[in-house]
Amino acid sequence: MTARVDMIRICFERQINRDARAARRAAAMRLTLLQDTMRRALTDRHGAGFWLNRRDPMRLFADRPYLDEAITRLFG
Repeated sequence: MTARVDMIRICFERQINRDARAARRAAAMRLTLLQDTMRRALTDRHGAGFWLNRRDPMRLFADRPYLDEAITRLFG
């Protein structure tokens, strides 16, 4: 995922000199798509819980709104 974020940053830096507004829009759209994909990948599509790294002994991410907040802070 870090590599994908870095690719978005590189594309943004290439486009910023030509059209700053379009570069910001494209980067924001791509980050939103990546965030949505990450959220879908981490949550179970059948309504059950999910596990990060197969273990979450403290159940830190058992509450999905907390996960959404963590993802928003990561990309925010």
